[in-house]
Amino acid sequence: MQNGRKWLLLSFKLIIPVLILCAMACWFLGSLGRGGLLGLIIGLCCIVLAGVIAGIPLARFIANTPCNLFFPDARFSRPLPLYSIPETKRTSGLYEEAISGYAKIAADYPQEMRPYLEMMDIAIVELHDTERAEQIFQQARSIFTKPEDREILEKKYAWILECLDEEAAD
Repeated sequence: MQNGRKWLLLSFKLIIPVLILCAMACWFLGSLGRGGLLGLIIGLCCIVLAGVIAGIPLARFIANTPCNLFFPDARFSRPLPLYSIPETKRTSGLYEEAISGYAKIAADYPQEMRPYLEMMDIAIVELHDTERAEQIFQQARSIFTKPEDREILEKKYAWILECLDEEAAD
């Protein structure tokens, strides 16, 4: 997106010189009877120069568009979070270690919602600690302020509590 803005800004800066060169070419080529061969050469040079000035950013835009499809500009500044370690601890029955692993991921990657959802799930389903799950839920609500994110948190929290109620009824 940033490259598109830069290209647009550059093209607006280049429009004026290109228009001036085209006007000069028209003037020189229009005065063929007066300028003769020199007017023809200067007019054609103005057209070529205008084409070069306009062609470079246009060629860059045409080349970068499909290139960004295969080589996007987005770069990860660090590796993605490793969820496998706390997941393994959870399946092994080490619930406190799994929660601490997810808490570390949540601290290292504050934009990730999954660690909070997993910690709530462990606290309710495995440890039957609704107070702790409520604390995790409130912490996540304070971090994720977008309405869409809060809706996801609330739905997941309600679903986990519903699953716990169904287990207690059985």
